[in-house]
Amino acid sequence: MKLGLGPLAALPAALPGMHGLAQIIESLRILPELGERLASIAEDTKRLPTIEAEIAEVARGTAVLPEMVEHTEQIARTMPVLVQLQESIPTMVPVLAELTALMAPLQASITELERSAKTLAGVTEPLQGAAERFGRMADRLPRRRAR
Repeated sequence: MKLGLGPLAALPAALPGMHGLAQIIESLRILPELGERLASIAEDTKRLPTIEAEIAEVARGTAVLPEMVEHTEQIARTMPVLVQLQESIPTMVPVLAELTALMAPLQASITELERSAKTLAGVTEPLQGAAERFGRMADRLPRRRAR
């Protein structure tokens, strides 16, 4: 006589047995560590608004970067001209020294001319009134006709 177990015959293979039970227990042992990790993630998530605000502040601070890049490029474009000017300085020094030597007597002459002009103004200023009166008197004199 044969016993027909039917679907119950597959039951021992479906039950985990001792080996499967050990794997389940081992998997359950990680749960406390997973809880700690989730708590850490929750703490980090709470800091996100602060970090987001700091990132926004950094973004505002970097808004000047394009303008700074443009200024830097402009400086880079002028560098060759500055190098040329720097190279010409040694040749300009003797010329400037010579001009300085020529300007010293010129300055003395201008100072003397200013003194002379002040003296002349001091002498002619009192005569201005007399010259005006003389001019009015000369206007009243009869004029001679040219022949």
